[in-house]
Amino acid sequence: WISVYCRCELLSATYTDGAGGRIFADRIYQVETGEGTPEYGDALSREGYIFREWSPAIRKTVTGNETYSAVWEKNTGNAAEKPETSALQPTSGKTTGTQAVSAVVVSSTPKTGDAGHAMLWLVLLIISSAAVLMIVLAFRCRSY
Repeated sequence: WISVYCRCELLSATYTDGAGGRIFADRIYQVETGEGTPEYGDALSREGYIFREWSPAIRKTVTGNETYSAVWEKNTGNAAEKPETSALQPTSGKTTGTQAVSAVVVSSTPKTGDAGHAMLWLVLLIISSAAVLMIVLAFRCRSY
């Protein structure tokens, strides 16, 4: 017997604003185990605050579901700004380019378990067809 196993587990890397969703909505990337962690991709800004880092520190590769929260420091240089208001300023779309990640931004929909393994289904179809053909030919040869 031939057994074919394919397990491609999708994991999530979630970026949160660290302020209860007031600055930007959670950004969720789904990637396969062992792939590079996708970058957030946009410059972060918040009136009255300075973005410092992601917490916890961003891992080089995805090994499990991870949530990264933005860490902000109050900007003491300009007390006239209101810390409650915020804005997200997109960059020119450039990233540092240290990883080539084939991740897709997705909503927080539940996983259905269907990853669309078309090649696996094609191989199974060919093997099954060959087995049926061999059985039919075996019965025909016996009848003569």
